[in-house]
Amino acid sequence: MPVPRKSPKSGRPLAARLEKSILSGKLPPGCKLPGETSLAHDHDLSRAAVREALETLKARGLITSRRGSGSYVAVDAGSAALSASVGVYAALRRDADTYRQLMMLRMFVECECIGVLAEKNRWRSRERLRAALAGMAGKRASLAAFGKADLAFHLTLVEESGYKLYASLLRGLLRGIGDSYARETYVDRSFVDTVLAEHRAICEALDLGRAGGARRALQRHLHHSLQRLEGLLFR
Repeated sequence: MPVPRKSPKSGRPLAARLEKSILSGKLPPGCKLPGETSLAHDHDLSRAAVREALETLKARGLITSRRGSGSYVAVDAGSAALSASVGVYAALRRDADTYRQLMMLRMFVECECIGVLAEKNRWRSRERLRAALAGMAGKRASLAAFGKADLAFHLTLVEESGYKLYASLLRGLLRGIGDSYARETYVDRSFVDTVLAEHRAICEALDLGRAGGARRALQRHLHHSLQRLEGLLFR
């Protein structure tokens, strides 16, 4: 009687274990992963299953591959993890308190960033923000595109301030919730002119080099955003 063949093991459990190690910091950014042969031996898997696991992690932005060198934990793995693994938008959609905490964190960090920008008073930074504002105005016909342009404005603000860690986290948030946020937030065209005016006030305060005025304009915008989104997401 023929012995039934075992189904080949999937690479998904290995991908999950490696992902957990990356998220916990056990495998830090830039760390080289063991080779395919070593991973296959240590986890009793075929090379094909190992490649499946590595491709899964690569698709999530958690690792990168270098020809002839192997696989490494991505430098911005924290950003990718935020968007791909934690289910940020789903969590926010369910929990108003979590959402408020995120907005308060944004308010704290982004107000610090804009203060730095106002004090530096760099022409390049102001031009990039003006371009981002123009991008928002140019997307008014599509509410979803306008919402993504809104998030891109805030990412530009943070990038120009030099806060690289927060920029990486915000970039991950953009990847994770950008489409859903834009689709569910901008359902009412009446928001568009108000949001544009709030962003314009931020740019004008920066043009004048007024750190306090820029912070207040940003605080007003984020506070109004919190009120608008609570009314939409948690009514």
